[in-house]
Amino acid sequence: MLVTLSERKLSERIREMENLSDSIEEINDRISHHAQKLFNYIAEFGVRMVGMVSQSGGLGTFQFALAPIWDEESRALRIQGLQLMAPNSCTVEVGDLPGLVPQSIVRTMLEDEFHTYSHELAKVLPTDIAPTLERIAQRAMKAPSSADFGDASMSEAYFQDWLRRSGKKDPSLARRERDAAEQQELARIAAERDLAYERFRNGE
Repeated sequence: MLVTLSERKLSERIREMENLSDSIEEINDRISHHAQKLFNYIAEFGVRMVGMVSQSGGLGTFQFALAPIWDEESRALRIQGLQLMAPNSCTVEVGDLPGLVPQSIVRTMLEDEFHTYSHELAKVLPTDIAPTLERIAQRAMKAPSSADFGDASMSEAYFQDWLRRSGKKDPSLARRERDAAEQQELARIAAERDLAYERFRNGE
């Protein structure tokens, strides 16, 4: 996970957590020392700092690794660890899903489809992560897999199955029914023409 931290917000959180009377400027003077203490602490929540990715002014982006989870309680612990840093924003990566989605079947589906929704999990707050993933999972379970549309012969079948499961109407149904009716009419006219020709040949 990519976590962007504001030097100001981080300093305020450190002062609050360590019960310091130092000013923000004084804390910033030893920010590396204080931040390392904080990172060591949140590692107990299953959120481990891997390293700094980039820095721009008073914002720094860090790479964090989330320990795998097995239930909602452990997921809440990971989110709590992220919140302790008062991050400016978080960007979820596909490798973070084992630390955010406890159900293995749902996690596998989300991993397969990550490229279709990753933008929804970029630059979010920790409290937004779980509800956003749940909303995406519900939507993905009602939609056909993006990989299904790579096979043209199967696309229509998957599309019709998706329509059935999602309770939606086929937008092309009216056109297809009209085309089928036209084909039936053309077949009827052709059959009548063939019958008339046969009667003519037989002198009827």
